[in-house]
Amino acid sequence: MCESESDITRRRVITTTTVIGLCSLWLGHWYWIGRHLVTTMMALLCLYLFHSGGVQNTGPLYCGVLPSVALFLQGRLRGFVWVIVLLVLTCIPEYFRLKAKRDLLLSINDLEALTYCDLSTRLANRSFLEKILHTEFGRHQRYGTACCWCCRRSRSREPGHWLHVC
Repeated sequence: MCESESDITRRRVITTTTVIGLCSLWLGHWYWIGRHLVTTMMALLCLYLFHSGGVQNTGPLYCGVLPSVALFLQGRLRGFVWVIVLLVLTCIPEYFRLKAKRDLLLSINDLEALTYCDLSTRLANRSFLEKILHTEFGRHQRYGTACCWCCRRSRSREPGHWLHVC
């Protein structure tokens, strides 16, 4: 994805304004506001990088920086609270994302099982037979063995029988 010059300039302006604002708070002896803003921005950045994945999925690695920043700027008790809040905000959505992915895979397996057997008789249908034949034909080609199979189509408009010999 290629960014335009105006997007890059806009990001630079926002970053510069934020840094200048934080520095002015810090230099103006408003330490307590500066500490909270730096910790909040760091936590938001860590959340964004964790959930977006970052560059080449390195986003979760940056979350290791927040505990040291929070403990340094906020002190032990408030820093510990920041770390716990970050853990809760990252672990709960990740749990539900993995649960949804697992449920999706289970439903796909159930649907695949339903496509290969008849619901009333629980017998294999033609698509299952074709899957098995495809697997066996691949095995035949791989090992170079002789094979022969006969198939009969019922309820078809074409004449009913064919023979395939390899």
